[in-house]
Formats: sequence, C-alpha cells, structure tokens
Amino acid sequence: MGSESRNTLPLKFKLPIVDTLIALRSKITPCWYVKDHPPLTKLGEPLVPESVAEALHLPIEELGYSMENEPRDELLKDFILPGLGTENPTLLQRVKRAWTQIHRQGKKLGKRDCRAKNPYRQWVMQRAKKVKLPYSVDVLIPPPEPESEEKERGNNNHWFELAVKEKKALRDKSDLKIHDVKLSLRKASAKIEVEHRFKEEAIRVFYVTPQIWREKCHKVELATLSAEHWRYCFSALKNESLGCLKEKAQMNSLLDTYDGSINLLQPASALYRAKYDCLARFCNELT
Repeated sequence: MGSESRNTLPLKFKLPIVDTLIALRSKITPCWYVKDHPPLTKLGEPLVPESVAEALHLPIEELGYSMENEPRDELLKDFILPGLGTENPTLLQRVKRAWTQIHRQGKKLGKRDCRAKNPYRQWVMQRAKKVKLPYSVDVLIPPPEPESEEKERGNNNHWFELAVKEKKALRDKSDLKIHDVKLSLRKASAKIEVEHRFKEEAIRVFYVTPQIWREKCHKVELATLSAEHWRYCFSALKNESLGCLKEKAQMNSLLDTYDGSINLLQPASALYRAKYDCLARFCNELT
C-alpha cells in the first residue's frame, strides 16, 4: 500500500482513416480562431529556449488554409521535455505563458471548411503508416487511503446489492410476463385450432353441389331401408330363438320323464334277466 502503483495505458493505434481526420479537422473550430481578429502565427516569449519556440511554431497555412503539400521538416521535430513539471517548474510556467503571448499577422484567415489537396493527403497516409506510436504512457496513481477505500468498497457493495435486487425484481416480473404470455398463447392456439376446424367444415359444406346432395340423400334412404330390413331379420331370428328355447324346455322335460321311467324299469329288467338265465341253464341240462 505504501508504494505508488502505476497504470500503463498502451497507445497502440491502427492506421487512421484520412478522410475521417480531414472531415473532423474541417468541423472542429480552432481554439485560436477569433472573429474579427487576425490569426496567430508564432509564439513570442523571449525567455523560452529557441528549441521550444521552434517546436511551438504554428504556420499560417495550418490555421485555416488548405494544405497543398507536406509541411516543412523543421515543423515536425519532436518536442519532449522529460521531467519538465518536477525538475524545472519555472520552465513549465514560461512555456505556458508563451502560449498566451502571441504575435498576430494579417486579418484574413481563409476558408475553414476546405479540403486538403491530394499531395498532402498522400503524405498523411504515408506518415500514418510509418508512425504508429508503439510506446506506452505510464500514469502515476497515488495509493488510495484506507478509510476512503473501505468507504468506497462499502458503497460499491451497497450499490451492488441494490443492483442485484433490481435485477431479481426485473427477472421475477419477466418470468410472470412470460408465464402470462405462454397461457395466452395456449388459449390463442386452442381458439385457432377450433376456428380452423370450423372453417374446414364450412368449406366442405360450401362445395356440396345439388347432385352430391341428392346422392347423399339416396345413400341415406338406402341405409334406412337396409337398417329396417336387418331390424326385421333380427326380430324374426329373435322369435325363432324364443321358439327353439321353448322346444328345448319341452325336450328337457321329456328326457326327464324318460329317465324316470328307465330308472323304474331297471330293477324289473334285472329280475327278468336273472329268470332268463335260469331258464336257459335248465334247457341246456335237458338236452
């Protein structure tokens, strides 16, 4: 916690679109453009070193006139002052004052919405391909205080709980809505099915011609006659079956009578058979 933490912000840019850059350049109003005042051309702080003054040189053609060709090489020199604000704060203040003390030349600014010429466009494209800013900037972040960190953590937890509750309430409402929508969909599907069935029946009835209707009626009459015929046959068979049942009952009663007579005659038959056997033996002895 005592050491300073660093946050590295990588500046890795892809190839910019030249048309977009030029369009933005034409839309943005320069901070140095003031109505009814001449445009600035060069910084005039005498205490600023010569390299700084050269680096902060602003040519008149970049403040409103269209760029016809690539800028001069001396205007593209690097302007880097490492540790300017910490090692030499006086120089930093002098550089800031240099931006406020400006020499103006002329009163005519030129067109602000003009487009750059083709050579300048080609130079910008080649420059964008060459310079891709492969370095990173280290931003110093002071360590947070413990109390503020705990307070911030508590606030974050509080907001997180509130967000979770809101999300849960929204989810419950969404589930109820989904359930209601499903029920409505089922009812609508049932109604659609019934309507579809009725529609098919109506279409089928609509396409019945008189000839088809007569044929249907004739078939119904034939079916009615056939049903009456088979109903008469069924009644006749039913009557015959009733007569057969009566005859069966009579035959059963006769069989019972014959069984009783046979049972009565069996002892007499056995007696006569015994007498016949005795008579046969007697005759055999005589012969």
